[in-house]
Amino acid sequence: GAPGPIPLPNIELTVEEVRRGRLPVEKQLQLEESLRLAIMAAEPNASQAASLIGQAMRWLMRRAADPVLVDFVRYYYHEVKALHMAGKSSEVLQLLKEELST
Repeated sequence: GAPGPIPLPNIELTVEEVRRGRLPVEKQLQLEESLRLAIMAAEPNASQAASLIGQAMRWLMRRAADPVLVDFVRYYYHEVKALHMAGKSSEVLQLLKEELST
């Protein structure tokens, strides 16, 4: 059969990270890589995927020292991951587009 979706890593936050509202660099990189994988898996059109990945990376850079990123990991990342694993591409894209436009 067809291979399933590439599993995305778990990104677990420590109490301290949540309290400080700051994502450490290695978790930012993990998040970057995960969003890239999720978008590439969800968007068959390469140029659309590239454009959304670009948007995601700019969003991440702007939010680097922002509690928004911590909240994203806490509340949305597991949802993106679950939808991705269930192969629900359009829902992955919808969720990311909504979040990345903020």
